[in-house]
Amino acid sequence: MIEKTYLPKNAKSSIISYLSTHNAFEQAQARKRGITVSEYRRRDDIVRKLHLECAVKVGDTVFPEDKKDYEEYGPMIVTNIASSYRDMEDKWPVSNNPLIVVLRQLDKEKKVMFATINWFVKKNPHLCAC
Repeated sequence: MIEKTYLPKNAKSSIISYLSTHNAFEQAQARKRGITVSEYRRRDDIVRKLHLECAVKVGDTVFPEDKKDYEEYGPMIVTNIASSYRDMEDKWPVSNNPLIVVLRQLDKEKKVMFATINWFVKKNPHLCAC
């Protein structure tokens, strides 16, 4: 025999309204960064979205979009792309456009730097057909 019980229509359950939707990992990461869990989730969603929108992958050669930056850094290789907020250690930028791509110079002093996904392009726009 199957029995099913229902709460009265006028009964309010305080247990159901107290259930937390945060998991322990998110709470630990938020506490480590000194932010709320909802802010951690918001930032994580932004980084995941940017990772999906990123047109390059690790090992690709890219070029700074700005001519001045190209002259200073030259061609660069993608060494890492952050896929979630937990992969990042830098401060969160005010513009909500985090530096999720790690680049290394191919020539010159092989400097390593962080960049946003819109700082570089895959095709070199600075070559001149002379």
